[in-house]
Amino acid sequence: PPDDSPTARDRAMASLVDSPVRKGAITFGWIRGAGADALWMERCGDDGIPPSEGVGRARKIGGDVALALWSAGRVRSPWIHWSDADARVSPDIAQADMLTSGRNDVTAIVWPFLHHAHPDQAIDLGHLKHECWMRWWVRGLERAGSPFAYHTIGSSLSVAARAYAQVRGVPTRPAGEDFHLLNKLAKLGAVLRPRTVSPVEIEARTSARVPFGTGPAVARLSVDPGGWRLSRDVVFEHLAVWLRVMDRWVAGAENPWEGIDGHRPRIEAALDQVGGPAWSSRLEGATTARQGRLLAHQWFDGLRTLRFVHALERTPGFEPVVAPTMLALSNADSVTEIRAACQRLREDERAYTPEVGRPRMFQEVTINPPRGA
Repeated sequence: PPDDSPTARDRAMASLVDSPVRKGAITFGWIRGAGADALWMERCGDDGIPPSEGVGRARKIGGDVALALWSAGRVRSPWIHWSDADARVSPDIAQADMLTSGRNDVTAIVWPFLHHAHPDQAIDLGHLKHECWMRWWVRGLERAGSPFAYHTIGSSLSVAARAYAQVRGVPTRPAGEDFHLLNKLAKLGAVLRPRTVSPVEIEARTSARVPFGTGPAVARLSVDPGGWRLSRDVVFEHLAVWLRVMDRWVAGAENPWEGIDGHRPRIEAALDQVGGPAWSSRLEGATTARQGRLLAHQWFDGLRTLRFVHALERTPGFEPVVAPTMLALSNADSVTEIRAACQRLREDERAYTPEVGRPRMFQEVTINPPRGA
């Protein structure tokens, strides 16, 4: 068998790595491989990344260097791909150029994903529950017709280099950097959601590296089963109604609330919370319906959508419901049942439209009949 001791691995790595170079706070070096080379960067020690910038700064360093290499003609592909140490990249990311052939309006690709089982059943359950929550959230946004109906997982994200430059790269935040990056990119162009490609495979894990996100959520759900709750369908129904009203509003309708006044008090109360009492002024001033739709969604973006939903959920009777009830599970701690529920939600995503973001901002919103709680 091969010698896999730490000393042997260090010798093997040393034979592949060129002499590292330090520039400012970052050390660079090349790992030479068969058919491909890898540029590595390290920012640790006394000059490490400040906690206030965290994973956002780490992704930005890599993204900025990739952009510089593409701009200088050292890299042919116009796509910047992110991954994490706990993720196995989909081989289909090589299809990014093919998926966007002939188009210059695509700003990002959100690749499908799945989580691998964990030998610790509590962690495995926690991860499955969090995955169900993520898919339920996107399901609700999709049914409401939101332009921001996509997953925000940094390790399953590819960004067009030009669009990356336009939004000034990854926000330097300790968590949620992928959410805020995609929120900007969706306003610029199309966000693709390919469904017929192999998924990014992510290892189930807990983590305390970031203040919120997958790792902390899994850690919490693995010890607090009662904290697993999902948004009610009626909340997303109200979101759909608001998007329809907003569309009518900017299109110049005399009474944008016509026929749906029953939803109005809760919607306006939520809007007061996320946009202030003068929120309606944000929908005025456009000279055409198309321009109005764009301006409206640039204001009522992914972040305000999130805050709007949370505001509705503070309304009595609209609070999140324990997930087993929403998913019709007979056993809230059954790995088999929860895995099957996740699989059903994955299958639902195959029927979603292949792109969201800016193209959806110009589509008329339809309101589906209520679907219960």
